[in-house]
Amino acid sequence: MTQAQSRDKLASFLKGYTRKPSREPGCIFWVFSTAVVLSVFCGIWVFKSYQEAQAYNRLTGANVTTWDALWVELRVQEGPK
Repeated sequence: MTQAQSRDKLASFLKGYTRKPSREPGCIFWVFSTAVVLSVFCGIWVFKSYQEAQAYNRLTGANVTTWDALWVELRVQEGPK
């Protein structure tokens, strides 16, 4: 077998394993749709945490940031009357 024949045989073998890029509009639609939905949910989560931190600061006089409110459940407990 010559070098050209072996190269052709290898090329034909690898031709079945090459992946052609997908340019289907449906794939692009789902990627962007998923990104938009995740962005909306993250935006709502951050906005609710911001409101929670502001309410906690207003009620307790503490200095709590939105970052704290994202990860910690802030509670205002009633003291003895």
